[in-house]
Parts: sequence; structure tokens; C-alpha cells
Amino acid sequence: MRRTTRRKILITTFIVGLILKKVGIGLSILLTFPSVILLSIELIRSSISKNHNNKLQVILSSLFVGFFIITLAQLQYWIPPLHSALSIWVLWIVFSILFFLKGAYGWTQITLWFIVSFLLSSAAFMTPRFYHNFFKASYYEDYIRRSIQN
Repeated sequence: MRRTTRRKILITTFIVGLILKKVGIGLSILLTFPSVILLSIELIRSSISKNHNNKLQVILSSLFVGFFIITLAQLQYWIPPLHSALSIWVLWIVFSILFFLKGAYGWTQITLWFIVSFLLSSAAFMTPRFYHNFFKASYYEDYIRRSIQN
């Protein structure tokens, strides 16, 4: 299977996982987590093979992967989505400027950039209630009740 085909399948799997999360199917993590990990490995590996002499490109690709993993952690509430969200978003904007000034990128990187930008912007600018209701099948009030009981 070609590298671009693998990447398209992984990106599609990630998006399907987000849709399943919104619909309320609880096992969506079985789609989102492996696709994020495999896409991260793929991006770093291709960055090393293409740019082994350009260490800045490898570092930028590694930072890109870090932001992608942060978005997954916010979506899963492993880190609170609104905790430091604005500072993470500002770092993302600064990183994006450097990322696009320093190289030519293909379909995968640009598509992932749009996905990560949307998810980080959502966490930075939505209210907690709207963020939860937008990405989850349950209501924010139910989530708060369950959090207080535990």
C-alpha cells in the first residue's frame, strides 16, 4: 500500500472516530487513538527519511505530532480541554508560521494542519458547555453531574 493511501485511510479513520464519538458510540477511542499514533509515527518516519540532513524539519514534524496528540488528549478529557487552551492555541499559531515558512508540504500535512487547527481553536474559543455538546453525545450537565458524584 502506498504511503499516501495509508495516510488517507488513517485520517479518514480519525474523522470517523470523531463522528462516532459525537453519535455516542463509546468505543470511538479504538479508532481515534490508533490512527493518531500511526499517523504520528508515519509523519516522523517520513520526515526523517526525506530530511535526514535538515534537523529543523525533523524537529518541526515532531512538534506537529505533539500538537496532534494534545488534541486527542483534549478530546478524550485526558487533559481538560479548556485548561491552558488559549496558550496552546497561541503556541500552535507560532508553530504554524514556522512550519509553513520552512518547507513544502503535501496533502497529508495540510489536511492534518486544518484538523488540528479546528480542534485547538474549538478548545480555545468555545465555552465548556458548547465544547462538550459539540464533540460529545451526552449533555454537559450530565457530564458535570457524573464528575461531581465521582
